[in-house]
Amino acid sequence: MPILSAVDTVQTSVQDGLVTRLVEFWPEPYAALANRAHLVEPIDPPR
Repeated sequence: MPILSAVDTVQTSVQDGLVTRLVEFWPEPYAALANRAHLVEPIDPPR
């Protein structure tokens, strides 16, 4: 089964209309559900 990873939460700080801080929280990779596996393709995990 392909392994998925997705951004769980993104937090931003904006000052004077500009993004001053961006924080992304990534969950641990997980296997695609059997009924969704045809919608994803495997990727190499980051090193």
